[in-house]
Amino acid sequence: MSQQNEEKPLNSESLICDLIEDETLKTEMLNDIICIVSALNYSHFKIDSKEQVY
Repeated sequence: MSQQNEEKPLNSESLICDLIEDETLKTEMLNDIICIVSALNYSHFKIDSKEQVY
């Protein structure tokens, strides 16, 4: 498992794409990524509904 992410700017989109393209990480990371994205979306919607940021 090589650590190439440090050579690139920390762009979450490209980082996730790199992880998904890595077959050894795909099954380990995919559920974690889905959980993280779901949690971020949930908290984002919670904040929006409270503060009416539109």
